Amino acid sequence: MGPPGERYDEVLTPEALTFLHRLHNTFEERRHDRLAAREERRARVAAGDDPDFLAETKQHSGRRGLARRSPAPGLEDRRVEMTGPTTRSMTVNALNSGAQSVACRLLKTPTSPTWHNIVTGQLNLMRCS
Repeated sequence: MGPPGERYDEVLTPEALTFLHRLHNTFEERRHDRLAAREERRARVAAGDDPDFLAETKQHSGRRGLARRSPAPGLEDRRVEMTGPTTRSMTVNALNSGAQSVACRLLKTPTSPTWHNIVTGQLNLMRCS
């Protein structure tokens, strides 16, 4: 429901919007449950509980100290990981770095998840592919 911007239709195609609608319908209740659990956990930590890994994630290999899997083919020599915002200059700089591959985390933690940032971030990645 965000305001339309230049070239947004390249990202927000009818197929993409249908997919997002289905995704929303499938996971909206779970998303609200997770947000409520996050708020409860935040309140417990604010009340003095020590933060720790969630008990329900204990089975994950990283928690048991198991060796990590080998990188996917072609990623053994990964020299650049983009961790900044989804600006065009960050994308171009990473692609011009000479690395054999680029791992993009641009649409996660380092990006403020505003409508503009997410859609233009996708456009920047599409331009460089």
